[in-house]
Amino acid sequence: MLRDVTIVVKAFERPESLLRLYQSIRTYYPLIDIIIVDDSEEKVNLCEFENNVTYLATDFNIGLSAGRNYAVSNVKTKYFLLLDDDFFFTEK
Repeated sequence: MLRDVTIVVKAFERPESLLRLYQSIRTYYPLIDIIIVDDSEEKVNLCEFENNVTYLATDFNIGLSAGRNYAVSNVKTKYFLLLDDDFFFTEK
């Protein structure tokens, strides 16, 4: 079932939050596909991410809707879960 889901994240100017979200996803869903659209001025260090991650760096401040639309246009699975970069998963 998880192979039918992609996690979509729109990131902007919160690299620490994005990395915390990424680590929490990998803790509970180590193989799920992730698409990150980042329109921050300073991009996240790509070596933080593993396979099954598509990191799309865009121009600065393209906006929430444009970033989400761009991410969703890259989804190849039947379903997706749309998250902001300040979300994170816990055991509960």
